[in-house]
Amino acid sequence: MHSLFVYGTLRPQQPNAHVMEGIGGSWKADYICGHLQQRGWSAELGSPGIQLSDLGETVPG
Repeated sequence: MHSLFVYGTLRPQQPNAHVMEGIGGSWKADYICGHLQQRGWSAELGSPGIQLSDLGETVPG
C-alpha cells in the first residue's frame, strides 16, 4: 500500500481539494509533527511548506 500525506488546502473540504480528486484512493485523517515554513514557491500564495520534526507542532492532514 502506498500512502500520501497532504495538509492545508489539499485536505477534503478545503479550497484545493479538487487537485487530489483524480488520484483515487481513500482519505484517512492523520497528522505529522513539524514546523510550517513561510518560504518556497507556494508561501507567497498562503501555502507554507513544512519541515518535519519530532519536536514540532502537530500538523493535521
